[in-house]
Amino acid sequence: MLKKMSIVSVVLFSVILSSNFASSAVLGIWDVNSTLTAKASFKGHSGSDSAAFSDAFRFDSDGTFHMISMDGTWTEPKKKFTVYLAPSLVAHYLETTLTEALEWYGIYAEVTDVTLTKNSFSGTESKDGKSIKGKYTLQIGFYISIPDFGIEGKGKASATANFTGTRTGASATLDENALPEGMESLIEMIGEMVMESISSQNPVSNP
Repeated sequence: MLKKMSIVSVVLFSVILSSNFASSAVLGIWDVNSTLTAKASFKGHSGSDSAAFSDAFRFDSDGTFHMISMDGTWTEPKKKFTVYLAPSLVAHYLETTLTEALEWYGIYAEVTDVTLTKNSFSGTESKDGKSIKGKYTLQIGFYISIPDFGIEGKGKASATANFTGTRTGASATLDENALPEGMESLIEMIGEMVMESISSQNPVSNP
């Protein structure tokens, strides 16, 4: 009897959870426009920049969230939604993309110890459910070693993106192979600080 009651409880909980997501107006795919402000510093060099970019958000009924090249989970108590991007996944993404970006400049670098000190992502729906707005804030620390130039050290960066979105067609899909322009701006900013650090030391090129 107790076993049957446990099974029923699990089933009811699943139904209630599914019903909450199904009744949420934020479900679906949204075309998003954002303005991002990024700051970065490395080895005594610092800079800041801002850029406008676009993205796409998809809120699925099973509680999963998808944007270009990044996935997570979401909840929406009332009209405010919160997106959770796993810190380990964000850190791995930044390590990989920053390493690749520096390689593009012809620089072999080891990017490690990316830690997230802030990772906040939330927003609200309009009363008519036709638009959303919100903010994503990211603050990170990292360590970069460039053996060829004898450079290594800690750095930090931050990015704040204020976004607005409008609902798009149900049949729309995300280009998951694209690099989010917002993340690209942050990566470029860190790359510039690394390049300045290299230039300031006037290294002798290897024969």
